[in-house]
Amino acid sequence: FDGVIEEGTIEPSTRNQRVVWCKAFWDWCIGQNYLKSNPGEGYSTTKTNRIPDAPSADAVGAVVRSLYDNAMKEDARWNVVRNACITMIQLASGSRAGDLLGVRASDVIRRVFDGKPVYSFLIRAEDEKSGKTRVLTGLDSREVVKLLDKLLQMWHLYTNTDKNGKPLPETDGIDYWAVNAPLFCSQDGTRLKNASPISKAVKTTASKLGVKDEWNNRQSGGVTGVHDIRRFFATQYVTSQYEQGKPADIMLLGAMLGHSDLNTTKKYVDAITTQKKLEETPSAVLPIGCIFPSGTPNAGREKVRRAPRKAGTHSLQAV
Repeated sequence: FDGVIEEGTIEPSTRNQRVVWCKAFWDWCIGQNYLKSNPGEGYSTTKTNRIPDAPSADAVGAVVRSLYDNAMKEDARWNVVRNACITMIQLASGSRAGDLLGVRASDVIRRVFDGKPVYSFLIRAEDEKSGKTRVLTGLDSREVVKLLDKLLQMWHLYTNTDKNGKPLPETDGIDYWAVNAPLFCSQDGTRLKNASPISKAVKTTASKLGVKDEWNNRQSGGVTGVHDIRRFFATQYVTSQYEQGKPADIMLLGAMLGHSDLNTTKKYVDAITTQKKLEETPSAVLPIGCIFPSGTPNAGREKVRRAPRKAGTHSLQAV
């Protein structure tokens, strides 16, 4: 196990992932009587201080629009509509994709305020990473509402239930989903084990979006998985507040992201605010301003004049 999670040779997030996966596998082995104890006991995940790279608005916009357009096609398959719904909900709320996998149709409320439909979700404690029940509210974007309307219509069709969730008379020869199937379930009506299928769809979409290779490269501000949309939500919120001259509300952002520890939220706010201030700092107040003060442009520099023109040339020559 030491070789799998050797310190200093892999990213902390990768190490944490390996610890979780290995310990889960060995727990299963114990349940099957293949092992007597878990070799991973004594190893735990560690918190990382680095704020992950966030994708650009262009990359997120291109990926999400593509997913949405494909989902709204008349012949769109269940998984296509489901994937688009989850990514759009993330973009609207900042929620984790994994937290949505346990949502039931009965946990979804659709209301109409001033003629505008609004969705709310109940995310149960057992499905939420922080272990706390919370309500996801304010899902009133026109695109989100249209997608959720379509997804719920498909869900009722596949579970053979009415709009209230009550079973309808069955048709022989058709295998319906169970009436308690999760809203964002797999193609066969069972609960997804994790958000990997959605993440794969996001990554595949980014890879297919033409010549912009940076759109599927995280280091270039691209989208490499579904969690990148959550990072975009967090950074975009803080950036938008900063540009409006308003302080980012840590309590509000933490609640939207479902953070159990506001210190995690504060890292986002501090890192992004510092970066924005750094970008706006004029050179006059930096040490270079003491050596090369502003207000005396070109002082002491060589003059540049246009060289005699020759056929087919447009060069500048320093003298």
